[in-house]
Amino acid sequence: MVFANAKEFKEAVKWHFVNHCRSYKFKINYWYKVKAVCKAEPCLWSVYASSNDLSDKHSPLHVKTLVPNHTCGTDENNTSVTSTWVAERYAGDLSINPKMDVKTMKAMVRKDCMAQISRWKASRARSIVNEKFEGSYQEQYSKYLEIIVKSLRGPIMEP
Repeated sequence: MVFANAKEFKEAVKWHFVNHCRSYKFKINYWYKVKAVCKAEPCLWSVYASSNDLSDKHSPLHVKTLVPNHTCGTDENNTSVTSTWVAERYAGDLSINPKMDVKTMKAMVRKDCMAQISRWKASRARSIVNEKFEGSYQEQYSKYLEIIVKSLRGPIMEP
């Protein structure tokens, strides 16, 4: 397998672990070589990718070693399931229903990923998606303020 860069490789590792309900860590983490391992102690799963050309930072990473089978169980408290990841994964659902209940979000993540998330993580994910689609509160307030100032400049205020 070939990846364009280390960032793309790390994203692929993250998606693998979230979809398989496990936690991971990077033992080696440089732009030219990356090694990821399963956090569960007896598990032997690992993947190592490195670049063939160390002189070029934009050279692709090639997977050199892969131990594909997990020998551990699943992990409900998966640290890979972050609020940013939840926001990316459920952006479509949250754009349709921006006021989705936190309990509903937690249940969706539990059903799809077999991962427990806190209500704060679900709330933060909802805020990330709402900010993406509606803009931040500061942006909304500044637009609102501009409209008010324009309406007041008419006959009452002269520039």
